[in-house]
Amino acid sequence: MSKLFEYKITGIIFSVCFSNNGKFMLCSSSDKRIWVWRFPSGEFYKTLNNFSSSVLAICTSVDDRYIAGVDFDGNVSLWDLRNKFLFKNFSYSQKGSITISISSDSKLLAIGDMFYPYKVRLFSIESGDLLTMIGEHESGISNISFFSNNRYLVSSSLDSYFEIWDITRGELVHDFFGHQGGVNTFDLSSNDSFIISGGSDDFIKFWDVSRHPRIVKRISVGESISSIKISPSNDYFLLALNTSIELYSISNGQIIYRKESCHNGNINSINFSPDGQYYLSGGDDQIIKVWYF
Repeated sequence: MSKLFEYKITGIIFSVCFSNNGKFMLCSSSDKRIWVWRFPSGEFYKTLNNFSSSVLAICTSVDDRYIAGVDFDGNVSLWDLRNKFLFKNFSYSQKGSITISISSDSKLLAIGDMFYPYKVRLFSIESGDLLTMIGEHESGISNISFFSNNRYLVSSSLDSYFEIWDITRGELVHDFFGHQGGVNTFDLSSNDSFIISGGSDDFIKFWDVSRHPRIVKRISVGESISSIKISPSNDYFLLALNTSIELYSISNGQIIYRKESCHNGNINSINFSPDGQYYLSGGDDQIIKVWYF
């Protein structure tokens, strides 16, 4: 793994991602902005500034039309990336959310509560209306993801549990214990068949979610895990551990590479490019870095 380029911004970086067509790279920051660059040129594109506090989570839609972000104060904004304008604000009002997701058909926006009542809230992107709230967690929601053609949504929590909901029927389908001390993060494979999660217990766990969720493998890494990302090909996954990044094989669970001291401070987020040839990292040192294999 080698560094391609890096950019210093004016705040702590909480979340990084690529657009799904690979033409843009983005990060959210404590400077109340979302930063956008063209990729792979690295040319600065613009900042999105409709926030009143640290932007804790961002995501893009599968069709690359939308960028969504949520700040600490509960302000949620959706931009039209193609036409470069603010598309809609949502009435969320819950502080501290660290996870946001857009359904693959770009019809639903989901946001997870970090504070009580610990619900996942589903909004209509077209109308901006709150459609429903789901979830039975007893602590903050750390991550959410739509899957299986947007019929289901999986959530993880600091209460140590996962929940899988049928959002078309509003029913809890499965809940299962994840990690001692809480589930910090997870990622869902591109074929919706397995999850890799990381917790405060310093373990990563592999879950088969194709039918009834079951654990198939676990690995002790000896450090707290802040971010996990599975490659688009489902062959590899990345871990962010304090200031280091590790690359693993999914087939055998063996570590392939470890890069020490990638950042001068904790790494808060990592993410693969759509082709799996590059990845982003960002953290407390206010630097977003682009790496290639």
